[in-house]
Amino acid sequence: MDFSRIEQLRDELLQNRRLAITAGLIVVAFWIVTLVGGYFLVRHALVADNSTPRSVNTPTQVGLLLDDSMPNLINHIVYFNDVKIESGPSDDVYYATGPKGAKVLVISTGHNAPDAAAVDIQGTVRPAPPVATMTKKWKLSKAEAQKIKEDGIYIEADDIRADRSVAQQRLAAKK
Repeated sequence: MDFSRIEQLRDELLQNRRLAITAGLIVVAFWIVTLVGGYFLVRHALVADNSTPRSVNTPTQVGLLLDDSMPNLINHIVYFNDVKIESGPSDDVYYATGPKGAKVLVISTGHNAPDAAAVDIQGTVRPAPPVATMTKKWKLSKAEAQKIKEDGIYIEADDIRADRSVAQQRLAAKK
């Protein structure tokens, strides 16, 4: 019997087994890295997602919304109480004016602003679109559009309501 041939076959078998084990370990390691990495990527994406609106208790002062010291509120829901509202150059375009004269653009698609001295506004802070979009779509002048672009934001209003306390004061004054 030729023992050299048996040893040669045994050596080939051991070599193939080592390759198979090494390939298996590489596949298992890749699978573990993919699972762990995928978990952290998904977790990070869910935690750091800024596209979902979040509610923010923003002060009624419109000027604070435009203040550089305020955190970035883009895609956050804000509430303003007792702000003055002025009609803009086209339907659904308004300016909310704070007590110190600061103005912020308010776009209210489908929600007509009531004719009142003060209103309450609920809406989402949005980044300012390009100047060309504001001049064509919202009929703003180039100067107005440039000012909004400099401010960097506008309010997409979900609800504009007459402030009840002011309306009640008017009724009381008429009596």
